[in-house]
Amino acid sequence: MNSTYLRSLTVALLLSSAHAWCDELVTNGNFAAGNTGFTSDYKFVDDSGLNCNQSGGVYTIGTNPSSCSGSLGSFGPFDPSGNMMIVNHNAAPDNVVVWSETVSVVPNSLYAFSAYIAPATPYSNPVRFTVNGTQVGSTVDLNSGMAGTWTKFAATWNSLQSTTAVLRIVLDGGAFALDDVSFSGPPTGTVNRSLPHIAVGASYATGFYLVNSGAMPANFSINFYDDTGAPLALQFGGAGAAAVLSGTIPGNGAAYYETGDPTKPLSPGSAILHAGSQITAQAVFRRLGPDGNYYEAAVPSTTGGFEFEIPFDATTFPANGLQIYTGLAIANLDPVNTANVTCNAHDASGNPIANAVNVPPLKPLGHWADYLFPALYGLRGTLDCSSNAKIGSIGIRAFGSTISSLSVIQIR
Repeated sequence: MNSTYLRSLTVALLLSSAHAWCDELVTNGNFAAGNTGFTSDYKFVDDSGLNCNQSGGVYTIGTNPSSCSGSLGSFGPFDPSGNMMIVNHNAAPDNVVVWSETVSVVPNSLYAFSAYIAPATPYSNPVRFTVNGTQVGSTVDLNSGMAGTWTKFAATWNSLQSTTAVLRIVLDGGAFALDDVSFSGPPTGTVNRSLPHIAVGASYATGFYLVNSGAMPANFSINFYDDTGAPLALQFGGAGAAAVLSGTIPGNGAAYYETGDPTKPLSPGSAILHAGSQITAQAVFRRLGPDGNYYEAAVPSTTGGFEFEIPFDATTFPANGLQIYTGLAIANLDPVNTANVTCNAHDASGNPIANAVNVPPLKPLGHWADYLFPALYGLRGTLDCSSNAKIGSIGIRAFGSTISSLSVIQIR
C-alpha cells in the first residue's frame, strides 16, 4: 500500500474573517427606545436647558447635544431614525463606565463589537471598549476630531469558555456622543460540534453535507483550524480563502460545500460547527487514487467527550495480502487548555498492548492524526483513549486504495 497516501489520509485526515450571519445582542443600540436597555455610572438628566452642565458626570438621550448644554456642539445622531447618548464627563472620576450591558454568548465563538462615537467638544478624551474587563480593539482618540465628526469603532472578541459577556464603554474625560452600539455573533441556541478531521490538497478534497431537519431556515458557521489550533483558511468555489464558512440552510433543506485543490500542498486540520440542534453535518473525504478512481469515506460531526473507544484491525486482507491500517484522528475542542490524551490498546482477548499509540499534547483547538502503529501489526482489538480536555475523534480503516470510517464509541 502507498504509505504516502495513508500518511496524508490520516495525518491530513475552522477565523480571520467575521461571521456572515449573526444575532444582534444589544437591545437598544440606537437609543430609539430612550434611556433603557443599558446601565451607566453617570447620572441621567433630562435633555433640556443646561442639565448637561452639572458636575460629576451626566448623560442624556437626545438628538442634539446643544439642546442640553450650549457648551456642546450642535449635530444630529449618526442614525437619524433614533437618538444618541450624550455624555459630559465634567469633573467625574476617571475610568467611569459610560455604557454597559450584559449579554449571553456561545462559548468558542467570534463576536463583533462596534459603535459610532463623536466628540461633543473639540477636547474630548479617549474612549475605551472592554468585554469582561479586558479591552478590545484600539482606544479611540477623539481629540483629533471636530465636534460632531462620527468615528466608527470595530473589534472582534472570542468568547472562549465564557457564556456571558459584560460589555462596557469607558471615558476618562471630555464630552462625546454615542450611537449605533452593536454586539453580534452566533445565536444563543447554537450547539458546537466537532468535525475532527479534514483533508485538503495533494489529491484530497473534503466536502461538508449540512441538513436542516427543522421547518424554518437556520444559520450555521464552520470554523477551520490547523494542527496547531490556528485558523486555517480554505477556499470554497470562487470565493476567496477564509477560516470561516457560514450561511443559511432553508427549512427542510440541505447544502453541500467542498474544498480542495490538488495542485496545492496538503492542509491537515479539523473544524467546529456552530449551529442549532436542527442542523446536522458530516464530512466526506475524497481521494483520487493512483488507479485514476475516486475513493470516499463519510464521518458525522460529534459533540465530543473525554473518553472514547474504537476497534482496530492491523491484520492483512486475505484476498490480496495487503496490510490493513486503522487511522486515528483527534481534535482538541478546548480553546484554552492543552489536551493530554492517553490511549490504551488491547488485543481481541483483552490483553494490554504496551506503548502502542502515543498521542502528543494537543494545543488548544489543535489536531493530530496517524495510522502507523507497528505494535498493533498482525492484531485486532480496541483502542481506549481518554483526555483531560474535551476532544472529538474519528477512526478510519484503509487498505489498498479503499477507505471507510469506523464507529467511535463515546464513553464519557
